[in-house]
Amino acid sequence: MDFDLLIEKVDVLFSKVKLGKDQAYVVMKFSTLPPELAEELRNNPEEFFKVLKLQVRKRLGLKKNIEVMFSHLPKSYQAKIEDISAHLLGKFIQVKGKIQTKTAIITKIKKAKYECPSCGNSLQVMLGEKNTKPTRCGCGRKGHFMEVSRTYEDHFELMVEEDGYLLRVIVGEPFLNPEFKPMFKKNNKLIISGYIIAIPKKLPRGSESTEVEKVLIANNVEKVR
Repeated sequence: MDFDLLIEKVDVLFSKVKLGKDQAYVVMKFSTLPPELAEELRNNPEEFFKVLKLQVRKRLGLKKNIEVMFSHLPKSYQAKIEDISAHLLGKFIQVKGKIQTKTAIITKIKKAKYECPSCGNSLQVMLGEKNTKPTRCGCGRKGHFMEVSRTYEDHFELMVEEDGYLLRVIVGEPFLNPEFKPMFKKNNKLIISGYIIAIPKKLPRGSESTEVEKVLIANNVEKVR
């Protein structure tokens, strides 16, 4: 879907949703999504959630995000852990699994801001798995930029198991809130919705393998009752 059209569709959707400025999150039924947005959620979830958070912030005049989580996904979104293959990379899915392990809170640098000593221009870098620095400024300068600020992001990780197969799950806001802590005890069974990313495995000497680990970035987590 065209980026501007996606923004328009998301804005129309949230014009009908009542949100408070103090809310940390909102849970929406999948059925509330019009077909075009449901397709975008399924096939391009990372971009979908970026636009979603941006438009909610703009609508409410907020600097922080309100997390939007989706529940009651159709059966076609459900996948068994053992069946997660390349065709599901980048797709929004739902899995069931039992918690084997849970990490402590992990803090990562989300983005860093640099300044060019030559022209004073600000350079912002969004960080993924690696801590990378800008290499060139628009003025032509290469390297040796001064870091002026960092933004951090917290999450924890789960290892969940289904029928002997394991899946790593990255869980962020709003599930860092103490109200959710009882949900993440060992052996609890969970329904987790989110999208699959691929992280290259490391070889013994530190270089990247051609084999990847499939990791689920959680959007919504529910305890199996």
